[in-house]
Amino acid sequence: MSQQKIESLLKQRIGLNPSSVGSVTIEHAVRKRMSSGGIEDITRYVELVSESQKEFELLIDEVVVPETWFFRSAEAFDSLVRYVRDEWLLQNPGKCCRLLSIPCSSGEEPYSMAMALLGAGVPAGSFHIDAVDVSQHNLHNAKKAIYGNGSFRSQDLKFRDRYFSRNDEHHYRLHRSVSSVVSFHHANLFDTDLMRDAASYQVIFCRNLLIYFDRSTQVRAVSVLRGLLDAEGVLFMGHAETGSFLKGWHPSLRFPLSFAYRKFDDGALSGRKKRLFQPRSLKSQLEPTRSTTAHTKTAVSDAPLPFAGEAPKQRSASEEPLQRAARVATVEVEVNQEISIEQARALADNGDMQAASVCCQQLIDINGSDAEAFYLLATIHQADGDLGGAESLLRKALYLDPGHYEVVVHLATIMERQGDLDASRRFRQRAERLGDRLNSGVSVE
Repeated sequence: MSQQKIESLLKQRIGLNPSSVGSVTIEHAVRKRMSSGGIEDITRYVELVSESQKEFELLIDEVVVPETWFFRSAEAFDSLVRYVRDEWLLQNPGKCCRLLSIPCSSGEEPYSMAMALLGAGVPAGSFHIDAVDVSQHNLHNAKKAIYGNGSFRSQDLKFRDRYFSRNDEHHYRLHRSVSSVVSFHHANLFDTDLMRDAASYQVIFCRNLLIYFDRSTQVRAVSVLRGLLDAEGVLFMGHAETGSFLKGWHPSLRFPLSFAYRKFDDGALSGRKKRLFQPRSLKSQLEPTRSTTAHTKTAVSDAPLPFAGEAPKQRSASEEPLQRAARVATVEVEVNQEISIEQARALADNGDMQAASVCCQQLIDINGSDAEAFYLLATIHQADGDLGGAESLLRKALYLDPGHYEVVVHLATIMERQGDLDASRRFRQRAERLGDRLNSGVSVE
């Protein structure tokens, strides 16, 4: 009963869906906090965490361990530059573009936004970033702006040479020219006075937060974000956060692979200046480049993906993950040798997870050693709540590509949510080793 009270408290205050992290994880976090405070009676701890905001935040830090690094999912930052520099600032000369990162964790995301814009020649005075998080611990680390090797996981580290200085043997300090354009705020997305006095934002990054919410809380969160966003602004989401709770939003086809959404269709801009860039439509991007295409139809059921509370059809206990992927929707897909993982990612970015699943399955049928296809299909299963299916696909991807950093990170997260903390710890340790090797330029094949 005490455990349930704590889970209810987490749901009530920050919207956390206990099943998203697993009751075992919450129990482990509670016991760790009780041990730190010398508390043996869980009933007494429930009283403490209910009354003390400081203890509640310390519990959050134990339950939700941030997994972040600079320029995570780099396509989003490329698209950010294109929108701010090549569109908004040109159409709003002399104005300041306002950006929001929520939750900002330990600062890697908002600082990446700043470095992307500064590195693209956007003047510091023409934009400002607000960064919000519920954890005082995260905000303290973000304001220090000192980072270890785990925050630098991309293969291209030119930005580190440009914007960081050595603090000691294992840490780097961010230059003031970057940190000065970011302001940090302690708040909860569901605070009634969240950024009440602030003007609306042209860009909001809210990535990998909604996966911790149930459907009703996701809808509530998106409503809050809509209220904070400018009428023609862009909302960047995480790759696993496209679902029916985004009804009324339109994926921005001008920003492929970045999971960017707008309140209106890109084609519905009336009276606007002509775009400086006119990328091909998603349909044209997905068309094969040669005429040697064999056309077939994939016959699958009409069941929608059970995203965000939609009721899935009854599944057979013996049904394999890859069989299920071919069942998820009625779509017509061209089966051909020209099909690519980029096409599957574009479909996912467009919010069409059903077609993306079928596309991944076809890639696997064509080439059973395509680790990226297994990985993308796994993320779709994970977003669908099918952790077992996602784990199976991720393990296949890892067998094919033992040095696939993102696969290892996802496995660590899934094992934690399923309550296997030992396996989760092993995968996290493996991810750290892979990250160190990537940063040092050592091959991980």
